[in-house]
Amino acid sequence: MADHMSVTCPESDYERRSRRSEDVRRYVTEHHLGRLPRRFRQKIEVDEDTGCWLWTASKNWKGYGQYWLNGTSVGAHRVAYETLVRPIEPDLQLDHLCRVRHCVNPWHMQQVSCRENLMRGDTIARAHAEATHCPHGHKYEEWNTYISKCGGRICRACWREFGRDSRK
Repeated sequence: MADHMSVTCPESDYERRSRRSEDVRRYVTEHHLGRLPRRFRQKIEVDEDTGCWLWTASKNWKGYGQYWLNGTSVGAHRVAYETLVRPIEPDLQLDHLCRVRHCVNPWHMQQVSCRENLMRGDTIARAHAEATHCPHGHKYEEWNTYISKCGGRICRACWREFGRDSRK
């Protein structure tokens, strides 16, 4: 009976695949990090749980990593992306899919337009775009909404009220 208790169960297929994928992920991370300049790599800490490459050096007031390159301060996430993936198109921005601003893992980023980046984040622009009613409770409908030159929505009912009040 004691012999039966000491027998270990073989590793399950799931456990074997899970361990293998973790080894592959670690190898890929180390391989890509190795392609970055040593001074840059020293400022990264890899979060094993999320896969984020966390920038541990200087950050700007918005929380994005800063890196000194060729005499100027640039976004650390932009350096990593352009070094490991491809140049960033002039009219596009990098969106952090992981929502961690100081993450510099280029596979956590996607090139998008400024509008798309704003609509994906927790921004005032997104809140205004999602609004169904004006601040005074009037529903934004085609007949009751004027679109300004810059694309903003103006409630016609409120505009009429403002005009009446200003003429008094």
